Amino acid sequence: RLPSHMVDKLFRMRRMQEKLSHELGRAPKAAELAKRLEVPEKTVKYWLEVSQRPTSLDVPLGEDGRESFGDTISDSKAKSPFDDLNDQQLLEEMEAYVKKLPEREQIILARRYGLQGMEPESLEEVGGRLGITRERVRQLQNQALATLREKMLEN
Repeated sequence: RLPSHMVDKLFRMRRMQEKLSHELGRAPKAAELAKRLEVPEKTVKYWLEVSQRPTSLDVPLGEDGRESFGDTISDSKAKSPFDDLNDQQLLEEMEAYVKKLPEREQIILARRYGLQGMEPESLEEVGGRLGITRERVRQLQNQALATLREKMLEN
């Protein structure tokens, strides 16, 4: 069990971790956390180590001990089969609408968003393939997306 002053420090560090993760688009390094928290990097590393003490998932909870710690944990990132099916249906519907667009707009959306099994590409990459500027790719992409929105709202 951790002392309350340590819990407060760890809570402050976790909040900063979340904030930096959002700003940086990745997990922050100990040095980045230390700079923002205005503490030595060594201290942040210690806090990280202390806050990740392992706990057995089989530890009984409650007075009767019928439920374990592991029973109470859910994976927020795990998708249910229903979610996968719904995502697949939505993707198929969207690709059907994309096929109704002019060929050039189809290519742009497929390459920009990784449709039809393609890897997503940047505006520059798509422009290079089509022999047009990145700005023109952006304009055509926005035009195609607006058309898609209209068609999807009609149905």
